[in-house]
Amino acid sequence: MWNSINKLIRPLRQAAALAAAVCVLAVATAPAAQALNPTPVVHSEFVTVGPYRLQASFSQWPVVADRAMDFTFAPSDGIINHTAKLIAMTPDNRVYEHRRPTNMMLRRYTQDHDRWGLDSYLLPQTGTWHFQISMDGPQGPGSGELALPVGPRPGPPLSIAWLVGLLPLLVTIPLCTVLGIRSRRNRKPNSWSWD
Repeated sequence: MWNSINKLIRPLRQAAALAAAVCVLAVATAPAAQALNPTPVVHSEFVTVGPYRLQASFSQWPVVADRAMDFTFAPSDGIINHTAKLIAMTPDNRVYEHRRPTNMMLRRYTQDHDRWGLDSYLLPQTGTWHFQISMDGPQGPGSGELALPVGPRPGPPLSIAWLVGLLPLLVTIPLCTVLGIRSRRNRKPNSWSWD
């Protein structure tokens, strides 16, 4: 009798041990998973903004159109007691609003709180973009401009990329239509039986 009970309990013990091991592993690795992983700075340029020196950094270089990337801005004396506004001007001299107001205040970067930043900022046009930056701090207000060359969008033209992406759907729709018509025919039996 005890053998049959042990045979039933053994898999439960093994499952409980496995669940405990998974919980211990999850708790042990949680701090590493929650640690901030700053976006790597690939390229930096320095801009003079009035009496301030500002480091503008980019997560990808060269900058290409239609690719989201992170921009960070760090004054040489830190962001404490400083405020900054940014206006992005397109190559054809229009103000660009990418999900943000025209004259946007720079906020702390989400992955590195010692600098300001823009997450997943997308520049849709090729040409030279101009970022007009105005800062205010202990040495008074100042303004400056960063000229940023933006190259062409990588990869095939957008229409060809969409066509390749939609090919499976374009093949699936007629195939499903044919299968639906063929299966509808089989639903009607040729003769009825009362068996």
